[in-house]
Amino acid sequence: MSNENTQKWAQEQRTREKAEQRSGAGYATCLHCGNSFRVTEGVVTPDAAICDVCNDSD
Repeated sequence: MSNENTQKWAQEQRTREKAEQRSGAGYATCLHCGNSFRVTEGVVTPDAAICDVCNDSD
């Protein structure tokens, strides 16, 4: 890929990720830190959601 094509692809990827985050699909909000995270990057149940960063904290 040329540099121009790479930059275009990266911008499109960021746009897709932002749209996905805004829609809430595949994201949860950590009860501990309040940050939004992908559901694959934490523990999500019907009652609570904790991101991996907070879940790994001591």
